Amino acid sequence: MALKAQSFYFNTIQKQQTEQLANAIERLLSTQYTLPCRQLSKQPTVIENASHQSLPDNRHILELLQTTKDILSVSIVYVMDNEGTVTASSKTSSGKGLTGENYKFRPYFSDAIKGRESRYAAVGVTTNERGLYFSAPIFGTAGAPVGVVVIKSGIQQIQVELSESSFQHAALISDSGIVFVVSETDKDWLYHASLPLSPAQKATLVKSRQFADNPLTDLPISFDENTTSIDSVPYTIHTTPVALNGWKLVSLEKQQKKFPVILLILIPGSLLSYLFISKIRANNNEKLLKEEMEEEILQRRSVQEQLLIAKEAAEAANIAKSDFLANISHEIRTPMNGIMGMTTQVLNSILTEEQRKQLEIVDSSAQRLLGLINSILDFSKIEAGKMEIEEVPFVLDEKLDEVFSMMAVKAEKQKVILSLESRDSIPPVLIGDPDRLLQIFINLVNNALKFTEQGSVKILVQCNKSDSDSVLLQFGVQDTGIGIPLEKQGVIFDSFAQADSSTTRKYGGTGLGLSISSQLVKLLGGEIWLESEEGKGATFWFTAYFKLPNIGSEALVSAQDTVEKNGIRWRSILSNREILLVEDEPINMILAKAVLEKEHIHITTAQNGLEAVDHYMSRAFDCILMDIQMPEMDGYQTTAVIRSHEQEYGGHIPIIAMTAHATQGDRQKCLAAGMDDYVTKPLHTEDIFNAIEKQLQNSLSIAADATDGVRKA
Repeated sequence: MALKAQSFYFNTIQKQQTEQLANAIERLLSTQYTLPCRQLSKQPTVIENASHQSLPDNRHILELLQTTKDILSVSIVYVMDNEGTVTASSKTSSGKGLTGENYKFRPYFSDAIKGRESRYAAVGVTTNERGLYFSAPIFGTAGAPVGVVVIKSGIQQIQVELSESSFQHAALISDSGIVFVVSETDKDWLYHASLPLSPAQKATLVKSRQFADNPLTDLPISFDENTTSIDSVPYTIHTTPVALNGWKLVSLEKQQKKFPVILLILIPGSLLSYLFISKIRANNNEKLLKEEMEEEILQRRSVQEQLLIAKEAAEAANIAKSDFLANISHEIRTPMNGIMGMTTQVLNSILTEEQRKQLEIVDSSAQRLLGLINSILDFSKIEAGKMEIEEVPFVLDEKLDEVFSMMAVKAEKQKVILSLESRDSIPPVLIGDPDRLLQIFINLVNNALKFTEQGSVKILVQCNKSDSDSVLLQFGVQDTGIGIPLEKQGVIFDSFAQADSSTTRKYGGTGLGLSISSQLVKLLGGEIWLESEEGKGATFWFTAYFKLPNIGSEALVSAQDTVEKNGIRWRSILSNREILLVEDEPINMILAKAVLEKEHIHITTAQNGLEAVDHYMSRAFDCILMDIQMPEMDGYQTTAVIRSHEQEYGGHIPIIAMTAHATQGDRQKCLAAGMDDYVTKPLHTEDIFNAIEKQLQNSLSIAADATDGVRKA
């Protein structure tokens, strides 16, 4: 009886510890790899890549896969299409990827492409390293698998679990009986078969390359029995399943020959023996539970630390991206300013018909390039959540007129009729963001004209809901163009999406316009949708909320005054003004001088901040146009010197930033530095003249107030 009790006790402990180790491996597989693999398969970028809706290994999919690899500390992460070919891949430790390789012979692909998740252990075909493969199906819009996402981890953590266990020997055995992971003391067991393999089994394993080219010879011992002998030492064997289908964990413990003395004394009292064993088991279970809780706490801390590292890395990457966009924007906009400005100047001169046609092509190409730059910057701002929406009074009719004036030339060239239909009475003055509304219209109308070779493009406006404080307007852009197939309508608002790959080749475009419009509509509190039939045109609808000014409010009066003064130009106030132009780029300086001097403005130039300060100190100016990025002393430093001088001696000269820096926050930075206004390059005549007029009127108003104050005194 004592021997049976002894055997029962130690076998129970071994069984509990083996199952505990198997549970630890299960948690490792489920929490760290299976769930991330499942979540990754649902990402739109991954779905597009697997279904060939985006270019292989484009920047967005590479960033996603590489970030996932780094956070999880795995060997590699990759995406496969429905034929088993890798369409995107992170890098391995050697810096290589797997894009273009085909692994349809691997079970983790054949299982997942049928719609079920898979866990698979094997030696890498390319890396020749052992790993655990976790795969999940990628479902397309039709609900069928379009590909497979795979995460491959190393076996190091399982290796550590086995080595740190209390067993003399422990091994992870495949469903075919091959030893795949062992504790450090049993390395010679690796890739040996614990069960005899038939020729057919060997052929299947060779075909799948699961264990590379290892010979898979028999292990000198078998794990099929409850006991075995190693070097004449008897061991008890316990096996338990693990999370890999058909695989099992095997533990071997030396058989205990001696029975504890206390039990020998208590042999006559079988009840006391049972209670003693129960107490030991209870204590052991309590210890195991405590260890499990400690392990869980450590795992949670590890996950929190990984999330914090990922958050900091993402923030650093976002800052780096913003800095890069600011710099690249400046570097592109500066020469663009020269190209567009000089083209405009030459177009205003006497030219032959052939010369004018050629220069108009140059101007059109430059406008397209500038539009592309602006789209990329807008997309970046929206993606980073930094796009701001203003609330200012504006007249809707004016914005619609702007759309017409900007698109009329293109419509006329294409012989497409551009028209407006207002179905309801619309309030004359709205409060919202007119620039963003204009941007949406330009994107949609330009898109409609691009895909309409004949017929018409119509802008529709109607009022869906209104009260005393706000109004919900519905806008539409309707065309008679090529239309959009039903199966493509679900992705038409996605980033970089086109209805067909041939669309880009024939009509051009980045696929950003509709994506940006969709995001802007959301920021305006509305929604956007599409009604279309292939070959019969399309109508893009969107809604937007606007506030209404109170009757008699300053906003309403100001907006109405704007309408009344619409035909009055700014030229009378600009004539014979003295303006200091601070610009280090010779082309930009020549261009700005040519534009300003046409309005009889007297221009003094400075190539850097030091020269600007000298001119400011030596004579009076009505206004300063200040570049930001200059040698010797930049625009911020120059403004600081001028404002410091004014604090000591009085006065205030308007300073307008004139810069190629056009990303989020640049305007606020200029105003915070003491500048009065901000215009971006490439310069638009209307923008620069309006900014100068505004500052000159402010100066006249301040002077009038000061004179009135003196008279009253």
